[in-house]
Amino acid sequence: MKCLVVGANGFVGLAAASALRGEGHEVARVVGSSGAPADGLTRVYADGIYREMAAEIGATDLVVYAAGRSLPRGTLSLEEAIRADCKPFEDLLEVVATSLHPATVLLVSSAGAVYGETPSGARLAEDAPLMPVSTYGVTRLRMEQRLQSCARRSRMNGVVFRVSNLYGPGQAAGRGSGFILNVLQAALRGKPFTLMGTGRQQKDFLYIDDLAQAIRCVPGLMAREAPRERVYNVCAGASYSLLEVLDTIEQVIGSKVPLIHVESHAEDVQHVQLSNARAAAELGWQSRVTLREGIARTWKWVNESA
Repeated sequence: MKCLVVGANGFVGLAAASALRGEGHEVARVVGSSGAPADGLTRVYADGIYREMAAEIGATDLVVYAAGRSLPRGTLSLEEAIRADCKPFEDLLEVVATSLHPATVLLVSSAGAVYGETPSGARLAEDAPLMPVSTYGVTRLRMEQRLQSCARRSRMNGVVFRVSNLYGPGQAAGRGSGFILNVLQAALRGKPFTLMGTGRQQKDFLYIDDLAQAIRCVPGLMAREAPRERVYNVCAGASYSLLEVLDTIEQVIGSKVPLIHVESHAEDVQHVQLSNARAAAELGWQSRVTLREGIARTWKWVNESA
């Protein structure tokens, strides 16, 4: 199968490209910075690149879109975020939708950002109301909607992965959603960690290898049926408070992490509880790496990287 990974030098894109290559698929890449290897399969993003790649895209079976500049706690205005994230994706969709080859586009979206707050006691499935509270969530939802619209009016297929809080080796420190990595980096440096809010916020944390395994399932779904418009929560299916995660981190590293408490960010989603039942039923996928095991693997990588 011929695949194209957009954002292939990012945390998710690297995992996607590696997973697909590991299954024997041919993987071309679009990356967002210079210095890409001159291997004939890698292009650096620039305005108009997808029109230039029309013939290549027309022969592609699966496009994994994992690119984006806006962040959950980013400072971009909505207009800037739409221009930075939505416009390039819509340019790509225009090329895919006009191709005679029925490609499948997999958009890596965000669960917490598009659902917003989880009602008390609920575990959200894919048909839950979508109430994004951040610029990041609004842009991700717009990208989902554009993908679904294109799938309805063309031969292309659209798959959305609403992914929970990712962590693991290869993640960049300091980004708004990297709670586990940022705590581990603070512990490594022997510095206190700045905890936003009470720590009772509940999140669903997914180890990067589990997402890679879910991406490996998409070609199988394509072989069985045309997925058309499919949305999946790709998540652990279990939520933990940040204090519980901190406690697990301290058990793994064998020491306490000093905390500095500050107010929660205005755009933070406080409670995220998700169901992954559809992914289990239709993709045959479920997360395998426990929170403790994932933290231990990430801690090992943090030390080796240092």
